Amino acid sequence: MKDDELKIIMRNSSPQVDSLILEHFSIDDLDPISLVSFKERVTLRYPNNGYESLSPEEFLIEIGVMRKNRTTNKVNPTKGVLLFLGKYNSIREIYPSFHMDYFNRKGNNERWTDRVATDEPAEHQMNIYNFYNIVKEKLNSVILSEFKLDDKNVRVENKQFNEAIRESFINTMAHADYDLGFPSIKIEIFDGWLRFINPGTMLISISEFVQGGISKPRNEIIMKLFRLLGESERQGFGGPQIFKSAVNNKFRIPEIYTNLESTELKLWYIDLTDSYPELTTKEKRVFECIVKAPGPISKRNIEELLNLSEYQSRKAIESLLATEKIEMVGRGSATKYIPRIGSKEMITQLQMIVSHLQQHYQ
Repeated sequence: MKDDELKIIMRNSSPQVDSLILEHFSIDDLDPISLVSFKERVTLRYPNNGYESLSPEEFLIEIGVMRKNRTTNKVNPTKGVLLFLGKYNSIREIYPSFHMDYFNRKGNNERWTDRVATDEPAEHQMNIYNFYNIVKEKLNSVILSEFKLDDKNVRVENKQFNEAIRESFINTMAHADYDLGFPSIKIEIFDGWLRFINPGTMLISISEFVQGGISKPRNEIIMKLFRLLGESERQGFGGPQIFKSAVNNKFRIPEIYTNLESTELKLWYIDLTDSYPELTTKEKRVFECIVKAPGPISKRNIEELLNLSEYQSRKAIESLLATEKIEMVGRGSATKYIPRIGSKEMITQLQMIVSHLQQHYQ
C-alpha cells in the first residue's frame, strides 16, 4: 500500500478533522465581509439567541467554530470555519491544493459558457460561503429556465428538484477531503444533467446514502455552518431527498460513483429514455414501456401498447438487449423483458421500496 493511500485511510477512520483549531491563525484570517453576511443571516434565523449583540469573534465562539487554545490562551479558528469564511490566501496556507470550479457546459459549445473558479480574480474572497452563494444563484437561474410555464407565462419552480440540487451541492463540499490534491471540487451542468465531484470517498455505503437515517459527514463544522443558514435541515436524509425527487419527477435515477480518491454524483432532470440520446425514437418508446411496466412484459404486449409491428418491436428489443439496457426472462412463448438486473435504475427502485416499507410499517 502506498503512503498516500495509507494517509487517506487514516483520515477516513478519523473524520471531522475540520473541528481542529489552527494555532497560528486568528479571526484576521477570516474574510470580514463573508463573516458579517453570515452573521446577519444566522441572526435573522435565530432572533432570540442574542447573536446581534455579540462581536464577530464572540459570535463564532458561541456557535462553536472558534475556540480558546488551552495552551496559549488565545482564540483560534477551526479548520472548518477557515474553509467556510476564510480569506483565500489563508485557506491556501493550510490547503495548498484548495480549488473549486463551476462550469456551465450546456449547448453545443466546445468548452463552456460560464465558469466560476476560486483561483481567478474576483470581487469576493473565494471561500466555501461565497462560492456556494454565487454558484447556487447561477444553478437556480439555469434550471428554472428548463421548466414549464404556467397559465400566466411564468416559469414554474420545481421546488423538490431545487432541494435535490442544494443537497447535492452541500454534500459535495461537506464531504470533501480537502487534504487531497486531486480531484478538486467541481460542479458542472450539461443539457439534461448535473455532475458533482469532490475529493475523497463516501464514508457510508451507497445503499445507506439512498435509504437515509445515517449521517457521517467528513467535515462536521462545514455541515453545521450550512445548517445554521437553513441550507441543510436534516442530517442523514439528503440522500433520500435526492432520489425521491428523481422518482417523483420521473427523471432518470441519480448515479453515484465513489472510490478511495473521489466521489461523483450525476443528477438528471430529464426522464430515463431521454437521457440516452443514442436510442432511436422506437427504442426509447420500447425501453420506457419496459421500465414503467409493473413487472416483466411480453413483446406482444409491447406491440399492443405502442401500436408497433412485430418487426419494429423485435428490432428495438434486440438493440436494447445488445446494449444491456434490458434483460430477457423466460423462454419461448413465455419470454418477457425487464430492465437489466443490476442497473442503477432497478437497484434504486428496490432500495426506495425497502426504505418506504421500513418507514411506514416498522
